[in-house]
Amino acid sequence: MSELMPGLHQIPQILGPRYLYQYLLVGNSHTRGARSLMIDTGCAGAPDDVILPYFRHVRFDPAWLDIILISHADVDHMGGNAAMRRAAPQALLACHRLDARWVGSRKAILAERYGWYRQFDMNYSEDTWAWLEANIGPDVRVDLQLSGDEVLLLDNDRPLRFLHLPGHSPGHMGVYDIANKAVIITDAVLWKGLLDMEGALISPPPYFVIEPYLEAIDRVLALDFDHLFTAHYDPISSEAARAWLLESKTYVQHTHETMAGILQGAGRPMTLPEMHAEANAAIGPYTVFAIEFAGPVHAHLEQLVASGQAERVTVDGLPAWQAV
Repeated sequence: MSELMPGLHQIPQILGPRYLYQYLLVGNSHTRGARSLMIDTGCAGAPDDVILPYFRHVRFDPAWLDIILISHADVDHMGGNAAMRRAAPQALLACHRLDARWVGSRKAILAERYGWYRQFDMNYSEDTWAWLEANIGPDVRVDLQLSGDEVLLLDNDRPLRFLHLPGHSPGHMGVYDIANKAVIITDAVLWKGLLDMEGALISPPPYFVIEPYLEAIDRVLALDFDHLFTAHYDPISSEAARAWLLESKTYVQHTHETMAGILQGAGRPMTLPEMHAEANAAIGPYTVFAIEFAGPVHAHLEQLVASGQAERVTVDGLPAWQAV
């Protein structure tokens, strides 16, 4: 737990084999007229276990909190909404308008985000489903729907710019702390995948559309920043951050070429589970939440269709793709 830069706090917790970070941004020592912003609420237990204890540690009263920004609709970023609403009922719960349906409804996100795989005869394990349902928390109303490029003044000299960075989710949001030359992107860019606490690559980078994801990376690269903060990686500074972002783009290109080669070499239609297995063996193997790799695999298949290199067919009632 630490104040990384003036008025920019990182709050860590351990999520299975990896770290998860939330952020608190505050104005000038909570003086009259200063504002504050919390980014993400973690899983259902995170506010009581981690976030509120950190507030007490730095003597930040939850009553001072103005806005809770949910960067995107995922259990580990919004599951603590109900607990934070109880602790800070005056704070507005905000997210991008394109993610608001999922952020505000556990029924919708479970059916549409996490149930997305079922149409392809894929699914999470029973244990994973139980974990998702336990950690998503009750429904909480979204008070403020954003579109991106809004500016919040924490102080007269501390503007925060909201960034729309889609790809991992339709309405993924980031925050550009202009005064600190810092950008917080949580899961907007996911490099070659997620790491465990020893630095081993264990999980895929689940982006669900390609061009918006690449455009989001370019949007971050275009900013004047010295510090890059995410939800699951260690802080990255300066040129290392730009190299990391460019490597994320290179990964997308490599995955696309690999997918095209697998489909061309198969000589027959392939379902998503088949393509997922082949691609995971060629690019991974990812060992934790490997099913999430179906998102990029599907995105690249659809890109191949759009470019005329593949076509959609049906095999035994399931969607499939074959090379043209």
